[in-house]
Amino acid sequence: MIPLELLNVELAWAAAIAAIAATVRGFAGVGSGFIMIPLFSFLFGPAEAIVIVAILDGFGSAQLLPWALPRTNWKLVSQIAVATVVMMPIGVWALLSVDKETARRFVGIVVVVSTLVVASGWRLTGGATPARSLGIGGLAGLLMGGTGMGGPPVIVYLLATSENSEAIRANIISYFLLVVFFIVLAFAWSGVVTEQTLWQTALLTPLFLAFLWVGSRLYPLASDRTFRIVAYTLMLLSGVIAIVG
Repeated sequence: MIPLELLNVELAWAAAIAAIAATVRGFAGVGSGFIMIPLFSFLFGPAEAIVIVAILDGFGSAQLLPWALPRTNWKLVSQIAVATVVMMPIGVWALLSVDKETARRFVGIVVVVSTLVVASGWRLTGGATPARSLGIGGLAGLLMGGTGMGGPPVIVYLLATSENSEAIRANIISYFLLVVFFIVLAFAWSGVVTEQTLWQTALLTPLFLAFLWVGSRLYPLASDRTFRIVAYTLMLLSGVIAIVG
């Protein structure tokens, strides 16, 4: 039985935000966490926002796993993922050690900086090495545990490898599906994952998946450049609101 007290204004706002974020991700392939985490931080708190978004994004990516599995460079992905998981608890500890307002503003700063890096098209040079993979994975773990925003370092790094675009996409999908379990586990161990958080996630999941589908169907109707401008603008706006709100 759904607790009726959860059917409130906060959940309605979260549903609207999730619908917009899912549409952006369905079209552009990125951006849902950048939009949801800063704004969900106002509604549920930073740690709870990271858990909810991690689960939503996990469900969104799971449908691509059968395609990604045979195309993934598991040696590369496992090196990055192991370092991420090792460093993730430090990020979680840092997030839970500061007050929620400070945490929310730091999340906003990371979102703004990460969006600018991704939007600029900046790329690393030099390719992948085990040392680099571990370093990037460790940085991603700190950011993922502390802000939920561990994606940009990994994406920029994987784009610098010599693999083709199909393999890079598969590596990104497999990496995030590997680490999403551990980010939820880390917060559950810290007492953040409550029955209320799980109910909120369950109520938002069908809507998120539906608008993910809507976004994918919008792809042929608008230019990639136009939609990415809209997506990056929403991401930046979400980060700025978290900083100054």
